[in-house]
Amino acid sequence: MAFSAVGALAAAALLAACGGGGGSSGSQSFPISIKVTGLTSGTLTLQDNGSDSVTVYGSTTSTFGTQIAAGALYDVTVSQQPSGQNCVVLSGAGAANGNVSVNVVCSPSTPKAWTWIAGSQTAGAIGSYGTVGVPGGFPGARYGAASWADGAGNLWLFGGDAVASASAIGIFSDLWKFDTNSGTWTWWEPATSNGTAYQSGVANVGSSSYPGARVFASTWFNRSTGEAWLFGGIGCGNSSGCSSSTVQAQNDLWMFTPNGGWTLVAAGSSTPSSSYPGARFGASTWIDQAGDLWMFGGNGVAVDATTGDLNDLWELVPGAATWTKVSGGGSASTTAVSGDTCSLPSPPARQDAVSWFDGANLWLFGGAVVSTTSSSATQTYYADLWEYTPPTANSPGSWHCWPGNPPAAGGGQPYSPAARDDAVAWVDPHTGYFWLYGGEGYTGVGSGSGAEGYFNDLWYFDPGSMTPGSGKQQWTEVSTTTTENGCTTTPSGTSPAASWCAGAYGSSPGTSSVTSFPGARYGAAGWVDANGDFWLFGGGGYDSSATAVGDLNDLWRYVP
Repeated sequence: MAFSAVGALAAAALLAACGGGGGSSGSQSFPISIKVTGLTSGTLTLQDNGSDSVTVYGSTTSTFGTQIAAGALYDVTVSQQPSGQNCVVLSGAGAANGNVSVNVVCSPSTPKAWTWIAGSQTAGAIGSYGTVGVPGGFPGARYGAASWADGAGNLWLFGGDAVASASAIGIFSDLWKFDTNSGTWTWWEPATSNGTAYQSGVANVGSSSYPGARVFASTWFNRSTGEAWLFGGIGCGNSSGCSSSTVQAQNDLWMFTPNGGWTLVAAGSSTPSSSYPGARFGASTWIDQAGDLWMFGGNGVAVDATTGDLNDLWELVPGAATWTKVSGGGSASTTAVSGDTCSLPSPPARQDAVSWFDGANLWLFGGAVVSTTSSSATQTYYADLWEYTPPTANSPGSWHCWPGNPPAAGGGQPYSPAARDDAVAWVDPHTGYFWLYGGEGYTGVGSGSGAEGYFNDLWYFDPGSMTPGSGKQQWTEVSTTTTENGCTTTPSGTSPAASWCAGAYGSSPGTSSVTSFPGARYGAAGWVDANGDFWLFGGGGYDSSATAVGDLNDLWRYVP
């Protein structure tokens, strides 16, 4: 969803109560029982804390040989999958405060199938924080969270516009980890973020430092060093007194490691500079083979202090902590480009485009421009595909473009997705294909060909088939239960959206099915796990109902 840096940021959510319980611990120990359903052939091997193992034959209940001490942490994971099936551990980690019961759901290993893993089928779900550092609990519904996948394929989720409690709805600074092996969320930090929105950042106090609450920040993860990087977003800086009426675009740069916590690398500045990016949100990012960080566009402040959407490309060398402006203009834009954007030498200004890295070059698709007047703001979406070849010793960097659906075309064409922003992107590590899911843009639903709405279509393309001058984009639409025509943003009980807009969750979490799929949405988090499977969390859009939209906290896995 596109925003303007000069407007106020507002969020609305539907609330649904969630309960939680506690328990007491003593000096005794407790058994860990495993209930396995759906196991039809072969054997399944599970482990607790990486050592104690149990082998299961068929759908049954079993128990680990070693009990867990009261108050100690358990972590049940799949050690060996059965042949032809995929088994998912649901909430398999936590602290033992009584007898432990863990559910494991097995289903056929079906390629091109979605699995609802966890979270609510209803928009506006309230989060449950639990205890910092102890597995258990789950994040509340949210969109625009910053996210990255670590070297083990686990998800890290920071902030976003969220529902934390019945009285706390807004922008947050909470950090969560989802372990794909144990199927468990852990509230990581800070301890003060439990149910508190609009927290200012805390810098230079060692492991107790953390960024201020924000939405649509930019992130990178370096697999070689284990470092995550976070830049900007719209929200709270490090000054006290942040509120819903004072949030603004940021340009601070942070680095995070699980052992060291957050480190403020650069505080940023409100003074425009040609050697440091201005404050912004909704920028697109890449990390190259050398570990350098790249960032394009977003909405914010340009070098000449104008505000709006940006088309500047920046490179950061982390070791030197220096930014270099590689390409793009020095002014912001508040006007969309009409006609063929590929006639330009580089991408026009935009925010919330999706990005991929093919091992050598940077790729960019879609995005939006906010055109502002004194009384209103309108969005224009793009469907162009750009590739940037970084400079070498023998040649300068260069952009190449392939045209897509023209802005306001209303729905997709047979060869490429409709114009949109805030989609989710993955790279298949087995094939190198680029994948795209959902977003917000021109759907062709409603009055006029340029009507806006949400998508839940799924596409991929082979970057190796795209060469400069080869003509139009060549995508394949994978979804069979959805359509490239999307969903209205304003359904009602009397005029519900089409059936493909609502999510089809299935009977219970953990069951894979070709008939299951997430509802249409924008601003979700996505990552790829160690097996090459795709994951999707939250966003804003449709839950299991086609009559309303809101913030989501459902978690999905897709096997490509």
